[in-house]
Amino acid sequence: MDSVRQSCNSKGLRVVTSPQEQLLPIVHKLKGYEQTYKLIGQLKQNYIVAFVETECNLDNGQLPSVIVLYDYTIGHVSMFTNDIDMFDNVISTIKWDQGFLVPFKGHPDIDWETIGKHKSKLDLNDIRLENYTFPAVSLIQEPILRQYLVRDGFQVTNPGGEFDSYCLQFVDINEKLLELNSILDGTECLLNIDDAVLVDERWAYKNGEESLALMQFCCTQKISAGYRVKDQDGVSKLVSWIILYSDGSIGSLHSEDEYRGKGYARKVCSSIIKQLLEKEAIPFLFIKTTNIPSQKLMTSFGFAPTIVVKWLHAHHKHHQ
Repeated sequence: MDSVRQSCNSKGLRVVTSPQEQLLPIVHKLKGYEQTYKLIGQLKQNYIVAFVETECNLDNGQLPSVIVLYDYTIGHVSMFTNDIDMFDNVISTIKWDQGFLVPFKGHPDIDWETIGKHKSKLDLNDIRLENYTFPAVSLIQEPILRQYLVRDGFQVTNPGGEFDSYCLQFVDINEKLLELNSILDGTECLLNIDDAVLVDERWAYKNGEESLALMQFCCTQKISAGYRVKDQDGVSKLVSWIILYSDGSIGSLHSEDEYRGKGYARKVCSSIIKQLLEKEAIPFLFIKTTNIPSQKLMTSFGFAPTIVVKWLHAHHKHHQ
């Protein structure tokens, strides 16, 4: 974690008026940030409200030391930094128990109407968040975030354990596309909303209406991959799939038990990686550090681990 510098001080966060226009063009200038591919993925997906430290004036060409993204499709809060002291200062100013978004209620640069159309954890009439999920938190950020959440009355858990953050590595995109095409047979397909129930049923983190809403969202996006075969009655059924999450990562890879070992997982992985590369997106994903089979599969495509991360869940003690 030597790349994360230490210094500065801050008073909190400010809203980024247009994240795609103001942050995407400068990502390549952000030195010392971890998981910049995730930052790029979320900015390109654009289902976010973005914040930087109040002292950073993007219009004057200043580079942020802290970037916070609120994903309004699922209510997750992602954090990026290259200055751990600045990160500490910024996080300390947030009154988590009062609500992360409350100070920004009615802010003209936040598209509240669009946010309200998504099935997230956010009630626009009461934008307090009594529970938070922080995805892909780096090990250097974790103790700082925990400290201030506990200060504000939250119980912080990490039920999923540790994950490796993987990013696709390649030299020549044309060679990579040829490699991926050689695995495909042309019958791979996009998912649709009718697939969401099955995808949700097989998801390791299924939790009722909330996860079903997420899968309905993912199954109706422009990028996904499924493989269907006909059963003995000639009915086409979905037997293998992978989705693109709202943060730009791929995941939820699954093949039905009776169809494993037939290469279908490789086909859907090849399909979604190809789709992302053709959209000039960076394929990335998260794999549990103990999931050796998935690690082997993804490294065979050229994915390489970068850092270890955790998913933190914060539940306020008064609302359990």
